[in-house]
Amino acid sequence: MSEPGDTFDDRVFDPAVVVGVWAGSTRVHRGRDEFTVDFVRHLPGEGRPVLVARSILAPIAAAELRDQLDEAWRGYYGWTMPERAD
Repeated sequence: MSEPGDTFDDRVFDPAVVVGVWAGSTRVHRGRDEFTVDFVRHLPGEGRPVLVARSILAPIAAAELRDQLDEAWRGYYGWTMPERAD
């Protein structure tokens, strides 16, 4: 769902991509003018990982993704890690 301040409406979507994919790892490739993020899934019984999605990002979008992941990680870490008992 949309968050306050979002600049797009995620309720209007392409049904082909809304389902999403599960990825157990990522690979990032840098080009001169873009970053390519491959989302990879390791399937049981398969010898090689499977590419399940690819996103090609402008540098500004890659920087925004980095910042959003940093923020999400801090929240996740604070939620999942126990308090230190010193």
